[in-house]
Amino acid sequence: MNISKVKILFLLGNLVPFFQLLIFILGLLQMNSAGEIIAFIILYIYLLPPLLFRTLHLFYTFEPGGYRLSDKELLIWWYGAQLQLLFARLPFLEELLRIPPFLYSAWLRLWGAKIGKLVYWSPRIEILDRNLIEIGDRTVVGYGAKFSSHLINKEKIFLAKITIGADALIGGDSKIAPGCEIAEHAIVPALSVLMPMTIFKSASNNTSQDR
Repeated sequence: MNISKVKILFLLGNLVPFFQLLIFILGLLQMNSAGEIIAFIILYIYLLPPLLFRTLHLFYTFEPGGYRLSDKELLIWWYGAQLQLLFARLPFLEELLRIPPFLYSAWLRLWGAKIGKLVYWSPRIEILDRNLIEIGDRTVVGYGAKFSSHLINKEKIFLAKITIGADALIGGDSKIAPGCEIAEHAIVPALSVLMPMTIFKSASNNTSQDR
């Protein structure tokens, strides 16, 4: 594909969150009752984006590695990322889902995440690539922890899944980068910054490697 066309498609992708919000506002104006408003919010805000995301990714799987701007897989990732961006711009939308037990985990699974049983989510958590994260049973995710399965430089975007074992504890305000693997029962201290491809076993015994 011509590189100039690719750049135009990337720029158009930037408009996805704007049109999401615009269509939502216009849709609300057409609602006539509280029941219609609630149903519209659930369907449009919480169900439609992950369903569109899964449809977009139906025929493509992302292998760990670097992708150039001209790669078709990267363009699909970009539009999928834009579908998720509204929830980063308006974080209260996700925060509401973390109040009822198990609801946030179920919602992440709609996006393609692999989430175990009885995972505890503290407030203000941020997950940027929901289909590229796997979390084991009974893991506790601390306040303000951030997960990003992509890393951008001038030439490529690097994508790799984040994997967290069962019974792990992710400390508050930790930042977990692409490709990190956190072992079962591991405790990641608060304010930790795990660099890409880190293999973390415990606070006193962890290793990292480039792949």
